Amino acid sequence: PFRASSDCLREPAQQAKALHHIIQQYFKRWGEPQRYAVASGAVDFSNSAPDAFALYDELLDCFPAVESVGPMLRIQELPFGHPVLSGEIEEHWLHERSSCQTSFGPVGVVQTSLIGNFALCRADGRHRPPQSGLRVHHPFDARNLAWAATDQARPARRLYW
Repeated sequence: PFRASSDCLREPAQQAKALHHIIQQYFKRWGEPQRYAVASGAVDFSNSAPDAFALYDELLDCFPAVESVGPMLRIQELPFGHPVLSGEIEEHWLHERSSCQTSFGPVGVVQTSLIGNFALCRADGRHRPPQSGLRVHHPFDARNLAWAATDQARPARRLYW
């Protein structure tokens, strides 16, 4: 059972272990492996391309070594000096972007962590939370709603990446 007082305050390693257990229990009775999605936090796809999930699925087919695919999280609307901005840029936006051709046209991808994001995961029978994968750039990116809720007082400054 969920207990907000203790479950929400776990360390990241404990959260990952708990998520792994939940995923294992969910897929326990399935006959064959299926792709599955894991989302940490509130990820908003309302301004993403309508084919975003189909594209993530296609990229899993194109890159057999990749364990998951998800959106690059938008940082453009974050105000300069926002607490997560520098960490997000350093962790994900400074990686070299690769371009690949898909049935949806060319897309930009970055191989990086998908922890704390949405991820469509490969059907490998293990059903564990992804550690790494591909993040896909605009128009298949998404917005982190938790970021929008913090630091609303500062005016936004446009950043282009």
